[in-house]
Amino acid sequence: NLDYLHYDFSGNQLLDGFSFSPNGIFLSKNNIKNTLPLTIDIYSARVDYTSQLGNYIKLETGLKSSVVKTNNTSDFFSLMNNQWVTDSVNSNAFNYSENINAGYVNLNKTFGKWTAQAGLRLENTIYKGVQTALSQQPDSSFNRSYFSLFPSAFISYEANEINRYALSVSRRID
Repeated sequence: NLDYLHYDFSGNQLLDGFSFSPNGIFLSKNNIKNTLPLTIDIYSARVDYTSQLGNYIKLETGLKSSVVKTNNTSDFFSLMNNQWVTDSVNSNAFNYSENINAGYVNLNKTFGKWTAQAGLRLENTIYKGVQTALSQQPDSSFNRSYFSLFPSAFISYEANEINRYALSVSRRID
């Protein structure tokens, strides 16, 4: 399974701001323009394999990889003397990239009225973000890379056609 998504947005906002004193007297008017070009690209690939091992054991395994790239610019301008002037304090750009690679294996066995499943997923995640500003403020960035294991277990008992009891435990990312 291969997927690709491209999202491209460009927008302009014109904002008129009015300032008044607490007793309602007009103080000033601000004209602000904001341009918002944004692009997001998402790539993913996945392969799954299922096989019956013997009469009652089912094996499921697979690999998945995804890449996300986001570029977001927010340019602000103020109207001064009928000219749009760059507002370097509020203008900034944010670039983000993420790569997740995972593999999993699940074993499922049915015996009588009981079903049991155990699984393990190994995931490697790498992500990075950089926010840059036009002003003298320091740029901010972050990056992280980690491997993590996610075990899971499930057991159920079918007491009759309308009653089934199940217990499952798994580790997940919140």
